[in-house]
Amino acid sequence: LLSPGRFDRLVFIGTPDTREAQFKVLEALTRRFRLADDVDLLKILHECPEPPLLSGADFYGIASSSWLTACKRALTGDRDSRKPIEEAKKRPRLFQEDFDDEGQNSPQPEEEETRIIVNQEDFLQASKELTPSLTTNDIVRYYALRDTLQGKAR
Repeated sequence: LLSPGRFDRLVFIGTPDTREAQFKVLEALTRRFRLADDVDLLKILHECPEPPLLSGADFYGIASSSWLTACKRALTGDRDSRKPIEEAKKRPRLFQEDFDDEGQNSPQPEEEETRIIVNQEDFLQASKELTPSLTTNDIVRYYALRDTLQGKAR
């Protein structure tokens, strides 16, 4: 949506058009994830459609879906889940020993102890369930629009 007189420059940001570009997007989206040792982002990309059919939003979908799968596994107590969550479920934090002498809550586990671990299977499942948000026709149409607008801007 454009309002006349409000924008003096249009910036076209296409989809990641190489595996290297896709890798950088997926790497950026998972930079705060705790990844299992078996995670290989390049192998995950080879399960995805060829560039440029996936947008940044599609990669966000893969990342968030894989993280949610890992969360569900952890919360259901699957063998691959984290022990700190299982231990926390066993012990309610509403008893007197949960407070210090001044009535303050005792320290909670460190953030590092409670982070979700995402493994390769989580990513592979997410990539298999992915439906690309763009078609080849969409991409052609967006590039044609870009070319048209760039021609008018000159």
